[in-house]
Amino acid sequence: MCDTGNVREVSIIVNRDWIEDNKDYPTLWNNFIYLFNIVDNNFRLTTVSKKMR
Repeated sequence: MCDTGNVREVSIIVNRDWIEDNKDYPTLWNNFIYLFNIVDNNFRLTTVSKKMR
């Protein structure tokens, strides 16, 4: 992840062969949750940023 001022850029590279070999939903979902940190432990999107009150 690159922080360029107020804009964040995210690059994710995934091997197409790996996806073809692991098409089952739990494998794909778990990898996106844990490897790419898409959601937190409460399944809230981590890409949304809102300051706490």
